[in-house]
Amino acid sequence: MEGFMEDRIKKYVEYHFRFKKGKEKEDLVEEVSGNLIDYFYQKSEAYGDEDRAYRETIARLGDFSDVNPEAARQFSLMPGIYDVGLITAAVLSAFGLVAVFLHTSIAFILTVLSISMFVASAYYTYHKAQYEKNVNGDIDTFYLYLDKSFSYLKTAFVFWALTFSLLLAGMFANVIMFMNAASNPFEAFDNIGELVLVYFFSFVLAAIIIGIFFYMLYERIMAHYRFISGKEDLEGSFKKGLGMVAFEESSFIVSVKPYAPWVMLVFALISLLAPLSMVLDFGSVYYDSIALIALFNLMQPGTYFIGIVLLVAYGFMGIALIKSIRDEDKKMGLVFISFILGIAAYMVVGLVLDQFVEGSYIMFTSTFNSPFILLVGTMLVGIYLLAIKVRGTKEKLD
Repeated sequence: MEGFMEDRIKKYVEYHFRFKKGKEKEDLVEEVSGNLIDYFYQKSEAYGDEDRAYRETIARLGDFSDVNPEAARQFSLMPGIYDVGLITAAVLSAFGLVAVFLHTSIAFILTVLSISMFVASAYYTYHKAQYEKNVNGDIDTFYLYLDKSFSYLKTAFVFWALTFSLLLAGMFANVIMFMNAASNPFEAFDNIGELVLVYFFSFVLAAIIIGIFFYMLYERIMAHYRFISGKEDLEGSFKKGLGMVAFEESSFIVSVKPYAPWVMLVFALISLLAPLSMVLDFGSVYYDSIALIALFNLMQPGTYFIGIVLLVAYGFMGIALIKSIRDEDKKMGLVFISFILGIAAYMVVGLVLDQFVEGSYIMFTSTFNSPFILLVGTMLVGIYLLAIKVRGTKEKLD
């Protein structure tokens, strides 16, 4: 048995030094194996239990190598039914989103099932974490279980929010069609363009409602996590997966980062000051102003309060820019999304005026107009985000 345990320890050491080569590897394996074997015999004699002695011995390997103890702790717990529940809940949330385009009832059932499974699994891991802390006094295991219960939260919330947004959008669209032609809702509009516009506008409205609700709920849950864990942030399971292929940023990107969000803020402000003309036929009103003024002129019953869409788009853009300026990791991906939504908002405003407010339209009096400015800004952010990946990849390969 002694020879077997020595061989077992040596093989474990060889695995951890598998990337070493030649004489250096042989010397390391012999030295570390010898130290650990001596340690094993000491513990085996003290405990009278070889399995316990072996576990403590291999745990000590980190003292002799560059093994990341944090990474090792993540896999120190045997996976349980709660792990399967969390992963299955995340997968079901994605299937629920796909099912929206097949059958709304199936989508709703899958999403509710995903939420139920997630809540049950998260409840178990959360209380298991509290048990490890309060009963066993094991803080490391407490953090492991606690992070498990929250790690899939962001991924699941995104899919749930998208699914419920699409379901609610379908309800809004059906109500609008019914109001336009109570006798035959499916013939409520003269062309497919109007029908697409109704569904698109319904989705924007539903996404705003559902998005705000889920965002507030997510922030409340994460505030509780920060309170009980003492951590400022939690790396989600999806982000951990991407971490396997992520590369370090170059010194150039690091130096540019602090200024990038400020540049995009200038683009956002210029887009608000860009000139445009607007005709509202119901009041024979003609406006020749800037986007900021038009935004508030469109907030009236005659235009279906469509200016709110622009206001929300710029509000989201402002939040994204503030986050990218204040946060250390510079959330430029959020800025990229906000600029795309800004362009979409101008498209929605133009379509609503053209399709629903007869004789009314919006016209940009210069090529240097708001959507064009936001488009250029979007391209710049996209190039910036791509440069982070390309330069980081190149440096890693070099």
